[in-house]
Amino acid sequence: MSLYALLWISSTSAGAQVLIGSSNNDSQSNAQSHAWSVYENSQGEILLVHLPPRDADPDAQIAYEPAVPGEMQAFRSLSSMPDGIAAIDNRVFMVFGRSRIPGIGANEGKPGKWVRKVYSGRAVRSPVGTAWNLMPQGRLDSEPMITHEGELVDLCATSSRLWALLEAEGEYMLLRMGQDEWEPIALPELSSQGSAPAAWRLSSVGDDLIAINVADQSAASAYVYGDDGWTVEWATIELTDPSIQPSKLIASPRGVVVVDRAGSASRIRIWSSAGVFTIASDVELPEGTELVAMGSVNRLIGIHRRSETTEAVENAPEDAPDLIQVFEIDLADGSIVYEGGPVVSNPVSEAELRLLMLMMMLIMGGVLVVVILPNNAESMSIPDGFSLADPGRRLLATMSDVFLVAIAVGMVFKVSAIEIITLSVITRSDVSWLVLPVTLAIGIVSMTLMEWLLGATPGKFLVGLRLVRANPGAMDRVRLRSAIVRNVIKWLLPPVVALALLDPEMLHRGDRATKTLVVSRIDGYDGSDSSKDSDSEA
Repeated sequence: MSLYALLWISSTSAGAQVLIGSSNNDSQSNAQSHAWSVYENSQGEILLVHLPPRDADPDAQIAYEPAVPGEMQAFRSLSSMPDGIAAIDNRVFMVFGRSRIPGIGANEGKPGKWVRKVYSGRAVRSPVGTAWNLMPQGRLDSEPMITHEGELVDLCATSSRLWALLEAEGEYMLLRMGQDEWEPIALPELSSQGSAPAAWRLSSVGDDLIAINVADQSAASAYVYGDDGWTVEWATIELTDPSIQPSKLIASPRGVVVVDRAGSASRIRIWSSAGVFTIASDVELPEGTELVAMGSVNRLIGIHRRSETTEAVENAPEDAPDLIQVFEIDLADGSIVYEGGPVVSNPVSEAELRLLMLMMMLIMGGVLVVVILPNNAESMSIPDGFSLADPGRRLLATMSDVFLVAIAVGMVFKVSAIEIITLSVITRSDVSWLVLPVTLAIGIVSMTLMEWLLGATPGKFLVGLRLVRANPGAMDRVRLRSAIVRNVIKWLLPPVVALALLDPEMLHRGDRATKTLVVSRIDGYDGSDSSKDSDSEA
């Protein structure tokens, strides 16, 4: 193996302080780019960090503010540093160091074979604020393990597949992750006449995998993997002296971004089938900054961790720079978009916080008004031929109404009624918090109209109940105002309705405030004796 390859591998091995990867979507796609990083914080914890998209999602049903430059969010701690990290769309993949699995079957009790475990997780936007959540919650998904021998040299993702490059005793093996296992793929065949043994690295452009031979210390050659195997379509590119700092090859939708040091500054070039183009030659970046490309905004994202001990960080002055520095560079002209410490996202935006406070004040005011309303039980009577509905039937009717409304709203937003009823819909990023307000609004309007016009909701019809005025004599249809007040209390103030369980007559405040009753018809009543019913009080 050449000196260049040795220096390159040592700079990106598991011992590195920072690992970083990003999704490499096709240039024709509207998909957002996500970036991820793993590093050790000042407390010695190994963190998995998400750098959310810097652009808006054009396919989202609800518009969100994109993440600001420098914004990042720590998702969880890891038990050990991965050997490699890569991303596809909003999912991050991590390959960990070799571990021995126990023997099974005939080999039970014996040492098993060495494997590399692979885990993944996906970022899902929180329905509130600008925060993101890691799914599945509290754990990571297990992917097929790498069972082949060798050290992990590179982990790379195209827009749809995950690839790993292993090296053992100077021999390289390219693997592609499948549904159940990793499939070996032959590397390009090189001419053996006067050429040094190959030293491979991986990169990608959209959905194309690029194998790069860096055995030559002064130049690199690229091979593109397609349906017809490997093809040579690119011109070679000049590389910097590896004794200074190995060039970084960064996957992006528009070509491989090559970053190398030119004197005290860094030079940024784009390498593709069209040739090599210099973007900038005087970008100031600290040595050891790890970089990835966010293709959807055409930027380089860099993370640099100061090499300081935990004690030095804790005793640093207040005005000292952050342990982690974030850099964002525009790939159009090489300008610095952001340079500084991480920007922490707020779980709730200022506008949403004001809205939540207003809603809480309205609810508390509504509860206070309803609770202190005068008791109208003395002036409430049951119409002739009816009796008060029992709590069980009323509960069944209410549950039926809620379920019907949830089904209707769910069909519009493409969510299940169970998700709405159990409030788990608030964890979804595509429908956000609109589902619940829409459900409440439709419930209030539809049930108000049905009680005013028909005297009953679908749930009440189902169990044989009706809503009537609390007047003696003949049954009277409720007024529109009464139906509105009842349903506003029932749908927006469920705790107030639940107080009916403590009421001797099983009437909630909506019943008493509007002087209405939920009743059921008395079987066999012929109207011959109305005195008992007309004089009875609710």
